[in-house]
Amino acid sequence: AFYCGGSAEVLLEVQNEGREIVVVSMGSSGSWPELGLLKNELFSRYRIIVIGCGFNNVTAPHIASFPFLEPEQVLPKAAVVICHG
Repeated sequence: AFYCGGSAEVLLEVQNEGREIVVVSMGSSGSWPELGLLKNELFSRYRIIVIGCGFNNVTAPHIASFPFLEPEQVLPKAAVVICHG
């Protein structure tokens, strides 16, 4: 996994490698351990963007973690959005 402290623009334009983008928004209260399933190789066909300031144990080459992103940075390019609740 990788962490990008800056803008998601570069990530979405350069590093998605033609994969569909899945945005997972966890906020500060989401159940982070439940996201462990996203590490499975099955999900590597997607570029997964995890957003939230909780404990992030979701690490894999196809997953990028951000403590916060502006919705307009990622939502227009997302194929799927998953929200903690």
